[in-house]
Amino acid sequence: MTDKIFSMPVRVNDFIANTVHLKNEDLGIYWRLLCFSWENKAQLTSNVEEIYEICKAHDERTKKKVDSILVRFFTYNEISKCFEQKAQVEEWARVNYLHVVKSENGKLGGRPKANGKLTESKSKALILKPIIKLNKHKYTEEFEKVWKDLTVRTGSKSKAFTSFNKLSEENKKKVVENYNFLISTVNDPKFYPHVSSWLNGDRIDEDIQLGEQQIRSLNDLGKDHKYNGFIDGKHQFIYDMGFAKDLVCYDKKGKKI
Repeated sequence: MTDKIFSMPVRVNDFIANTVHLKNEDLGIYWRLLCFSWENKAQLTSNVEEIYEICKAHDERTKKKVDSILVRFFTYNEISKCFEQKAQVEEWARVNYLHVVKSENGKLGGRPKANGKLTESKSKALILKPIIKLNKHKYTEEFEKVWKDLTVRTGSKSKAFTSFNKLSEENKKKVVENYNFLISTVNDPKFYPHVSSWLNGDRIDEDIQLGEQQIRSLNDLGKDHKYNGFIDGKHQFIYDMGFAKDLVCYDKKGKKI
């Protein structure tokens, strides 16, 4: 079979009839998947993360739209381990067969073979060589929720997943709160640690002590809050209300006590 990628034929009437109910964004997602599938000989990767990337689905709302289009228009082929659309697979075989006929006729100086048949070539054309792309990273529901709840998601998701799976059940519950807190203390994004590096460095329980300016920034404290110092394990501020003064305290992580 030739490696040539043919132009994708579209039956306009059928396409319109099958997509008339779709909104513009959904139609764009469907068209992207059709084009990518055609470029891979009518076979769409089985890796859902790759499919999300094809459709630029970087938020949960768009991912749900992609899932809906997959269910509505594609089926999963257990043999080739990929998503397919039956009509497109048949169209690829037809176009490829016509190309083989044209090539064979060209070799014969434009004369068709006896009886106009190409039995051997046709049988070869109808055998689609599967492109197997297995999803190596089947993320658990627990990890997906943790990943979603992180303020920022730096570094490789797959490496973070590997590191996450090595944690104890107790430490898994601390990841979101402690990583998000760490990020809130870093002013320059270029210093955000990769999630996997942070987990591998056993930093979940690191003792982070915030300074006065970070406490002010986290709690939006103005000049009416005078810093009194870190006393008895607490950041103390004197809140001057004009007619009275009040002592306001925060712990080392910036939470009001």
